[in-house]
Amino acid sequence: MVTKHNPEVSMARIRYLIRRLSVQAMLSYAQPIGEDQYAFSLTPAQTKSVIMGDGDTWQEDNAIFFQAMCILRGEKYKEPTSDTLISDLADVILYLDFKGIFDRDADNPKAALMQKKTEAMFSPEGITLNFGHGSMRYLAFERSGSMSRSAVLSFVRADIYEELSRRMTVGMTLGVCQLSKLYAYNGLLFSSGTRIETDMLWEKDAIVVIDNPTAVYPDVDVITVEDRTGIGDVRNYERVEKKSDVAVTLFDGEGILSPALAEEIDRLYCGKHIHTSFQIRMPYIKGMVHEVDFHGLFREATVTEITDMWGISHPIERVRMILTKSQFKGCGWMTENGLTFEEYLKRLRAYRHTLYITGVNRTDSEQFTDLNYQFLSTLALSGEQFRPADLPFDWMKEHMGREDEQNDSDTGAWLTKTTEEIYYRLLNDEWFQFDYYVDHAPKNPKSRRYRLAEMLHRNDLLLAEKEYRRELDRAADTILRNFARGNLLVRGRVAYLSADLTLFLAELLKPHTNGNRNAEEIYRELLDARCRYTTAYGLTGSHMTAILRNPHIAKNEEVVVYPPNHEHDIRHRYLSHLSGVVMVEPWSLIAERLGGADYDGDMVKVIYEPVICESIASHYKETANPFEDRFASRNNLPLLSIPSAEPQLRDANDLHARFEAVKSTFSSRVGQISNAALDRSILAYDENADADIKEKCRQETETLAILTGLEIDSAKSGIKPDLSAYLNTGDKPRSRYLKYKRLLEDAEDRPAWYEDTFAEQMKDYIDGTDWESVTANVEKLPYYAHMLKKHTPRKVIKPAPSAELFTFARHPNWKDNLDSSLFPPIRELIDTYDHCLRRIRSHKHPTPGNSKRRDIDRILTMRDQENAYDTDSLYVLFTGIDAARIKTVRDALRAEQWHFMKPDARLSFLQEYLPEEAFRAYDGLFSDFRMGGYRVFGDIICDIDDANRQADKAKLHYKHDTPEMTAMIDAYNNRIPGTDYREAVAETCRICLTKITPPFQAIRYAEAMDRRDFIFDVLLEEADFYLIGGGNG
Repeated sequence: MVTKHNPEVSMARIRYLIRRLSVQAMLSYAQPIGEDQYAFSLTPAQTKSVIMGDGDTWQEDNAIFFQAMCILRGEKYKEPTSDTLISDLADVILYLDFKGIFDRDADNPKAALMQKKTEAMFSPEGITLNFGHGSMRYLAFERSGSMSRSAVLSFVRADIYEELSRRMTVGMTLGVCQLSKLYAYNGLLFSSGTRIETDMLWEKDAIVVIDNPTAVYPDVDVITVEDRTGIGDVRNYERVEKKSDVAVTLFDGEGILSPALAEEIDRLYCGKHIHTSFQIRMPYIKGMVHEVDFHGLFREATVTEITDMWGISHPIERVRMILTKSQFKGCGWMTENGLTFEEYLKRLRAYRHTLYITGVNRTDSEQFTDLNYQFLSTLALSGEQFRPADLPFDWMKEHMGREDEQNDSDTGAWLTKTTEEIYYRLLNDEWFQFDYYVDHAPKNPKSRRYRLAEMLHRNDLLLAEKEYRRELDRAADTILRNFARGNLLVRGRVAYLSADLTLFLAELLKPHTNGNRNAEEIYRELLDARCRYTTAYGLTGSHMTAILRNPHIAKNEEVVVYPPNHEHDIRHRYLSHLSGVVMVEPWSLIAERLGGADYDGDMVKVIYEPVICESIASHYKETANPFEDRFASRNNLPLLSIPSAEPQLRDANDLHARFEAVKSTFSSRVGQISNAALDRSILAYDENADADIKEKCRQETETLAILTGLEIDSAKSGIKPDLSAYLNTGDKPRSRYLKYKRLLEDAEDRPAWYEDTFAEQMKDYIDGTDWESVTANVEKLPYYAHMLKKHTPRKVIKPAPSAELFTFARHPNWKDNLDSSLFPPIRELIDTYDHCLRRIRSHKHPTPGNSKRRDIDRILTMRDQENAYDTDSLYVLFTGIDAARIKTVRDALRAEQWHFMKPDARLSFLQEYLPEEAFRAYDGLFSDFRMGGYRVFGDIICDIDDANRQADKAKLHYKHDTPEMTAMIDAYNNRIPGTDYREAVAETCRICLTKITPPFQAIRYAEAMDRRDFIFDVLLEEADFYLIGGGNG
């Protein structure tokens, strides 16, 4: 069932069925066709076996999907105007998952063989798959930034490949270029977004591109690395501290748009004009645009024209959007193809490209945001500032009810205070629970949560109901889990980072100041209104504020700023309406300090927590000059500068070069570098650590932050940093926090057959650690969370009697009037509804397939058997065995304690449960218990059994299901992805219920059966109508 919604309220939600395939699983089907040559031609059964999950991978709308639909349906294709699931592309565009392929050392022969097989996928022949409708060929295509980070690449069916490529590049010929940038810019069309179709974009002079001004900040203290190798794909870098000039691109990645166009876009985006900043995508165009009345500014300055970067003048009144050159990534290719920008825009429209919105500014007023362990590890806080040692874990008990607890001056007296207080109040403070539920409800009046919040306003006794308790308990559990994982709630918010737009406007007027007195005066007024060095616009309050950004590794990547002393009139007139944006002076080097941020949609954390701001302020140097701003960039720690590598230029049509670019991108070690940096930063900023160790770890942390940038840039340059001195060296004590993090990650899989349960492992971790000896604050967080949960009660609220909730229950004998013959069928339907939800929940939490494959690889490598056995082939060996027999083997593994068996018993076991002759060649491998080898056989069996169980769960329909169960399961399967599955099932259940009795009567029977949870799921409209309060009571 497709849920309809009014297209006048917001754009339709379109989802496409895009299958996701495991490349690791496909490698076992690679066919040798010559020396070091392979081909992929999978049968229907083999194709089915490599599809990940149950195959129902629904992706959000994007420009490339629309272009593919135009090829399939014709140029007049129009997207649906209501929420729709589209399966037309299920065998046209595929997402291939390359995890576990390129992130292995190619010096290992087995890893090298995997990568050689994978390279065959990038040949002109591509891969051949059969989804049950005949064999079809697929060719490697493109990926978005998020797909790259997940090692996912799209493949496109060969018969539309050329046409889709032509539409993607708008018919331009692309030759020798920097391939990584080309692929990144092509991948912009894969960014999920909302399609905006408006003629305003295509009017003459509507879009203008201007040049980006640049500046150089001289003699900056920097820490960088210098190449000591000079040749090769892997370079050895040495840490260097020096003074250097820093070049700055002003307004990098941002532009402005007129209020009229902003209103048009926003009404198409969400049905009303509430947003003022938009993250945009078009072919080879990306970045942020902010709503600014530049027409009014130009009229005030008596300027009638604007000149673009090519020297062409445009009447300002016709201009709708002003972009900067840094936003137009295809500028060079457009010029090489002999096109003007006007001709380029005509091509965009001819190919039916348009604007996509991928993000908008937040409009709600956040009080709190979270800081993760990366930020926490660099805060040089004392134990008292982080969490006082003598503070009891039940401290909130004696503070409950104090009116001054929420005062700003008291909030944040220590860092964990806010998190601990919110957790306690969520479980024990009914007033807080009421406010929290209402404040966190969606703002959409049509949403179920919005309606529940409105009902709570009318009758606060509802707070005791399971529907509300479940949501509040879930929120509390999430806060506690995040607390243990190193995510603390602090006062602050997230915002888009922007350069000061008063300077942007000043740059627009600057060419017109000669001889135009009005323009000159306004230009000077704009310069006077700009943010200066350590001030920022868009802050809340008048206090010192910290700005942070992910990824965050070293303390050098932190800044503090202040709001301006007063708001200039011209700033108020043209920029005061902007929200969810924080503006900084581009010359302040704040963006450069925040990990090399730019203004094309980068989000930052704006932190008001005093203990954090004071900690960051403490590493600025004191200044003897009373007129010098202490928090100027020159007084901060040295800037971490990432050296630029020489880009590699290759032919865009070179398939081998495409493979190398993908390989480089998917072999990123950023996660490993981040963990290595965390190990060091915990010691570098621990006030109790040895001074020499602190200094060494600090320097290495700073170096790793720079090497992270080089690792990211290696996708563009083809040159990777040598990390052998930092990864897997064994000379650094492993962070307890990272051990805990690994424990949590492992818990996401089912425990292996030979492992303790997660609860047992967690108990061993907590009980086995001497927490008194742990000095680093972030390392203590799992213990703090454990103790907080132990010492925090959950207040139980007794549900209100029926007569205090529903008007129909005010009559003392209301149950006597119910028809007893209706109870059985209603009860049966409620039971069916419950069973349906349980079945869906089981289906929604699959076990990852082949999750122990890498452990098997490791065991084979330690035993020097990686060349003798191929893990993929070992899994394929068992695929012909039916599920019941695999389960029998698994049960026997545990019952007979395979991992403790003597050698003779092992062989007897294998011959009993795997009598086929084909397995005899593997008896020696499976019975070899060296290096934990007992796991090889057991892990394969468990992985295959898990996959079989998941396949069984995926069969949501069963032979003897009732018509009602079938209808509810169909509702779940046909809902729009991203919507609440319970609502889809509840709506169908309601329809079934009407066949028994009208809903306004059914609520009485459900209440009589004490099934209020069913009422708030299925009969919410009736509950709202009969609710006492707000006019009904």
